[in-house]
Amino acid sequence: MLLVLSVAAAIALLIASYHDIRHRSIPNWLPLSVAAAGLLKWLVLGQLAPALWAAGAAAIVFVVSALMF
Repeated sequence: MLLVLSVAAAIALLIASYHDIRHRSIPNWLPLSVAAAGLLKWLVLGQLAPALWAAGAAAIVFVVSALMF
């Protein structure tokens, strides 16, 4: 299961890189899929606390970035 999640995240990152080089933009579903794969990995490993800390940090970064925008 962990290998499948890692491969899926790697493929999504490669697609994002290609799309960014080609079109100078990254579709929103690509970073979301990588983030979801990371959270699923933590849940499969049974590490709920690090997943919650990462989600909280991501929320803080989003709010600060949105305010600066």
